[in-house]
Amino acid sequence: MIACCSQTWELITCNTGLVKLKKDKNKDICRTVAMDEQIIDLEEIVEKQAWDLYMSSRKKGFPKKRKELNLVFDWSGVSFVTEQPTYSQTGNAHFESNVIFRSVFENQSASAQTHSLKAERQTVAECKSTLSKGYTTSLNMGLEIGAPEEIAKASIGYSRGYEVVNGRETTNQKTLTWSSEGTLTVPEHSNLTAEIHIKEKQCGYTFKSRAAIRGTVVVNFYSRRDNDKYLMREAAYIAYSLSISAVGVVYPNFNVVTMTKWRLKNVFSSRVQIVWWAASDLGWVVGHSYIAYAPLLNGNTTILFEGKPVGTPDPGVYFRILREHDVKAMFVAPTALRAVRREDPEADYAKKYKPLHEFQALFVAGEHCDKETMEWSRNALEGKPVLDNWWQTETGWAITSTCAGMGMNLKPPTGTAGKAVPGWDVKVLRKDLTTAEPGELGQIAVKLPLPPGAFSTLWESEERFKDTYYKTIPGYYDTMDAGFMDEEGYVSVMARTDDVINVAGHRLSTGQLEEAMLESEYLAEAAVVGIPDELKGEVPLGLCVLKHGITVDNEKIFDNVRGQVRKNIGPVASFNLMVVVPKLPKTRSGKIARNTIAAMAAGKEYKIPVTIEDASVYPAIQSALKIIGYPKSW
Repeated sequence: MIACCSQTWELITCNTGLVKLKKDKNKDICRTVAMDEQIIDLEEIVEKQAWDLYMSSRKKGFPKKRKELNLVFDWSGVSFVTEQPTYSQTGNAHFESNVIFRSVFENQSASAQTHSLKAERQTVAECKSTLSKGYTTSLNMGLEIGAPEEIAKASIGYSRGYEVVNGRETTNQKTLTWSSEGTLTVPEHSNLTAEIHIKEKQCGYTFKSRAAIRGTVVVNFYSRRDNDKYLMREAAYIAYSLSISAVGVVYPNFNVVTMTKWRLKNVFSSRVQIVWWAASDLGWVVGHSYIAYAPLLNGNTTILFEGKPVGTPDPGVYFRILREHDVKAMFVAPTALRAVRREDPEADYAKKYKPLHEFQALFVAGEHCDKETMEWSRNALEGKPVLDNWWQTETGWAITSTCAGMGMNLKPPTGTAGKAVPGWDVKVLRKDLTTAEPGELGQIAVKLPLPPGAFSTLWESEERFKDTYYKTIPGYYDTMDAGFMDEEGYVSVMARTDDVINVAGHRLSTGQLEEAMLESEYLAEAAVVGIPDELKGEVPLGLCVLKHGITVDNEKIFDNVRGQVRKNIGPVASFNLMVVVPKLPKTRSGKIARNTIAAMAAGKEYKIPVTIEDASVYPAIQSALKIIGYPKSW
């Protein structure tokens, strides 16, 4: 029930002892406009479905009575889109009339006199909603005010209202100020009495509205009899992460199937029966999730490609497959695109396979995708969307993305990895764990609980699981990545937190420096690591991989790269150390092994990871470092 005051005005002007003039044209001058309608509570429905799913998947020894379980709901990933409500008036209107202005004007002169006339009225409009069951009890009302035609000039408004919440009843109150001003002419040797009356009408309305609900409700199951132990951790599979060497990441069977199918449809907009291609290694979490599980669960044709993006036989192999197999969407690592760009900077091979009639979007992930590679890919693909997304082996699926299947803007700001996907509450924090300002570099963390599909433990390493990911930032999952978020919620992931360089007190990410380096017309790829410096603590060291056919002197190249870094980052970067190398040390998934480069430059012991695709690059890097005098102990 909503109660709202409506007013009608009646203006009476009297010429005492002579003539009585009455202007009586009433007008309804208050209309209610609902901004945020009642929303039905869905928790009972969700709880019932979650309970049915739990019982159908319950393992031996798990609680089987509802009172033995504690269900925790996370609605942060749910949005409500409401329709315009329909109203019906209830009860009869009740009118009250009051005189709010009366004045006598006396004119003893021999000529007419003109006087100004102004009246003001304050009242309160009250809007009340009572919900017997609702997801939210908030109700915002707008009041649109009009005035009688007789008033020459009216200035009507209302002050900021306040809200009173009591249980399931919400009341919004607005103080309304009415004012009117004009002129009055009193004839010679006359008295004139002016009055303004106001009629107030009390009326009530009920309304109905429907709401469309979008998103994911996360439900976590805890056992009350086992001290709130988190249930449903049976392993679907075990994968290995570069950030935690030699320890398997466990994914719970209860969640993997549901979320793998959901994310292919909603994040990557892959509909049934289309051709989907994830150009990854089958052994990585991206590979088996998006080459095998997700497309088969979703009813897609999936492509399994075992080969390199260049040299098999040429840099056009990706585009040939897109054309020959009518691929609709593709998932690939940025480093693979950089390799193609290095061999084919003008995208000449891509032009051989145009037009790509069926292709709709390219999704990239694995590491930060620089602007130059993003723009090159977009041009090579005839302007089709190239969308970066960010996730980790541990998370099992995208933390941030441009969710093409959920109607998000397919032209996000260049250099960002999209917005938080439903279910992920992403924060950027300072060292003191306060929230960073928009655009401020900080540590990226995810507020608990994690959504379905994320890892549940480390294989036979429960204590290490807790200490590694949850001890540093209580109440959060520590992604160990650094980046920033803009005012609209777009996230830019720049580097691992241990790849952030502290140059004389200035924190710089390797990703920002590498992106600035790649603005140079001479570079195909770049990597930056921090090395010790007696004066500044750390300074950046840049590794440059040149485009094919570049014959310019190295010093000219270095001057050009320094200029780009100074232009985009500033002189605080102290970017002076650079070497040219033939290739960068990468894993088969395309990640650059920066930690081994940093250890080599600092003269520390290092071990070449078994996942490195071509270990022969290390002697070449070592020789290049010797030329500039690193490591200092040599």
